[in-house]
Amino acid sequence: MSRETTEIDAQIKGRTSKGRAVLSWLLAASMTATSRRCALLTRRLLLLARQSVIAAEQCFFVH
Repeated sequence: MSRETTEIDAQIKGRTSKGRAVLSWLLAASMTATSRRCALLTRRLLLLARQSVIAAEQCFFVH
């Protein structure tokens, strides 16, 4: 696993509780990808999704 992949995985596993089960499932699915490039792109998408969940939670909890 590349350093970038490891860092992205660590961020995906972050602090948010909502959506964690879905993100965990998608992460597991990305690990079965036949292509490392495909797996890395999937991880990047998961990170973006996680960041979106965090932003949405912060928006709802702040207001």
